[in-house]
Amino acid sequence: MPSALTVYIVHHPQSDDTREVCRRLQQWFRLSDSSGAQSDAGLPVWYRRQVAPLPKVRTTRNSPKTTSLEPRFQFDPVIDWDAALLNVVILLVDQHFVASTAWRQATEHLLAKLNDPDRPPLILPVALHDSFYRLSPLYNSCNPIRLLDQPDPAAATVTLRRLVSEAVSRRLRQTSADQNLPRLNVFLSHAKADGREIAERIRDSISHFSQMDAWYDANELALGGNWQQKIITAAANDTAAMITVVTDKYSSRPWCRLEVEAARTPQPLDQSNLQIWKLQPAVAVHESGKDWTRTMQALAGLPRIGWQPKHTDACVAEIIDRLMLETLLSSAHRQVAKELQAQEPQNPLNQQSDTVYITWTPCQYTLAALRNALAENPRAPRPEHVARIVYPGYDLRAAEINELKTTLRTFSEKTKLISFEEAFLPPETPARPAARPKVALSGIGDNSELQPHGLGCEHLEELLARLTVALLKNNSQVILGGSLARLDRTATTDLIELAQTWIPEETLKLVSLGYPETWPFQNFLQWPDCEQLTPEHHAQLAGICQIRSVPPRELTAETDVSKLDAATRLRLGADSTRLLRKQTTELAHMRVIFGGLLKSTRGWMPGALEEAGLSIAAKQPLIILGGFGGAAADIATFLLSANARLPESLQFAPDWILRKCPDLSDSRLQTIAAFHQKTLRHLKNYRKMLHSDTAADGIINQIPRGILLECLKVTNMRRTVRLVTDALKCLPAETTTA
Repeated sequence: MPSALTVYIVHHPQSDDTREVCRRLQQWFRLSDSSGAQSDAGLPVWYRRQVAPLPKVRTTRNSPKTTSLEPRFQFDPVIDWDAALLNVVILLVDQHFVASTAWRQATEHLLAKLNDPDRPPLILPVALHDSFYRLSPLYNSCNPIRLLDQPDPAAATVTLRRLVSEAVSRRLRQTSADQNLPRLNVFLSHAKADGREIAERIRDSISHFSQMDAWYDANELALGGNWQQKIITAAANDTAAMITVVTDKYSSRPWCRLEVEAARTPQPLDQSNLQIWKLQPAVAVHESGKDWTRTMQALAGLPRIGWQPKHTDACVAEIIDRLMLETLLSSAHRQVAKELQAQEPQNPLNQQSDTVYITWTPCQYTLAALRNALAENPRAPRPEHVARIVYPGYDLRAAEINELKTTLRTFSEKTKLISFEEAFLPPETPARPAARPKVALSGIGDNSELQPHGLGCEHLEELLARLTVALLKNNSQVILGGSLARLDRTATTDLIELAQTWIPEETLKLVSLGYPETWPFQNFLQWPDCEQLTPEHHAQLAGICQIRSVPPRELTAETDVSKLDAATRLRLGADSTRLLRKQTTELAHMRVIFGGLLKSTRGWMPGALEEAGLSIAAKQPLIILGGFGGAAADIATFLLSANARLPESLQFAPDWILRKCPDLSDSRLQTIAAFHQKTLRHLKNYRKMLHSDTAADGIINQIPRGILLECLKVTNMRRTVRLVTDALKCLPAETTTA
């Protein structure tokens, strides 16, 4: 099923500034720069950083004539236009982009998609250099976003994200089947006693920073009119979004409460569809004074930011940007809810569905308000009959689910919260593993090696986080090693901190502080990284992550490390890396490989290749995710075709090894070569198994062949997580109790 919206960011690889803008945009739309990003539902964002020749079309005598001026290049990888209902293509155009003939032709090829009668993309060119105006076909076809005067990538991104969010929101609203959508106005809810100044500052800036309009009661209400009802109607229905200015007096003002409660009361998507419920997109701006005050439950689930009186312009810009993003996400969530509803099986005898879809992340207040709204509408599903409430995102944290249980029981004892992620999966799934399997995750990448796949390191980090959360929720222990385990790597420490919030209560009961082998994470650090470990590292991760040092065998307690030359240190580091890969294989019950460095690996061969060979030799369940670039993609290419030649990147490279360690002895080089050839033999035998019918019941090392083959080519993260968890549940209980 296509997603509601996908964003593609196109830029030339030689520009560091556009690469940084690209990274920042990805973080913004994925909600990666906000706390709790994994429980929210950002937009899918992919990169296009290269072009490729268009495939040659075979012509016949009757084929229409073509001219020599037609484009011969396209952006690569090819965009799957059918994968989303709306495809947004952001072109970051600088001098490198314009100077390339191939890139200009790829742009002309892209513009032809504007004539698609069914799903024309939204193409948003961004002028980052004066040469943009030489691209007359692009300039004449699409109104550009002009960022010629931005001082740096950070400033450019702030302006760009706002304009892109607004443009996409308007396109979604234009194509919506709901003809009763309000204008793109913003309701400013504030207490006159102490919030007027902030509200007026925001009001005066909205039109400057965006194309939205502010609904402000002092401007919108006619004297003597029915002002009470007009305010409530505007807050609930007549505006597209709300900004609440939460000052000390706010919660004590009855009308402020009525306004925010009106906006936070669920409404049916339309009167003909009472299964899908929406909320007004809203953000909260907090300004704390000297008075004691009380919080409001209605505001609990809103994104909030503090007011900065010394930096009002920057603060207002941030508020408007986040409001636009919330509006955009709300529109996208509504479309996803419609698609999920359309997938529901037909109910016999026209019985009412037991599923309700909501387009916001639930909190106690909005769940209670939803129950009341359902109860008050005679045509809506009865609250006591609702079995599933489906909400946007991947999953709520365990603590969040527990907080909502009491409110959820007011529907019925059987009512469950289901994320969009879970709802896309088939209803019948294997049972959760009875014991605690240990799963080794191997996934790191280099931007230059991920570029051909339209990916960046950010995508691998997100996939790693989603896989980790899924494994922890399925009662597994996660094994990290090598570069992925380095504690000076922010993404690793963020991952461990993030994943803690998803560890189920049942799993925590199996953790003993006195037995590190029971902790959820097992972190293997090779030499010399492990030399940097301190008692503080171990103390801070106690109960969550056991850190295991893996020094090379040649290094003893008597070795004076300070006297080792650079070549020796590199050789010992490579030996330690090989030992680490062996130890993680021995501990794990299953290994999952994606990404993987090709040129800058710290061992004697690409880590993904060595780990795959070790797992195959040990007859260990092995999942290779080939759709996410790196060494894993090259391995997958080799495995998917029974007759494929071994990619050059996986072949033994003595020159590369000798450049790394010039003083390596001939005998040592021969030993490394023999191990490399042994690894390749394991890989070739594994390929034979994948393409042979001799495996019993199509099972290879405990995993169905169908899962293994699909993993080699899957590119959808949601489907990837499902395949890995399905493979995990195929492990026999007696294997996972070790």
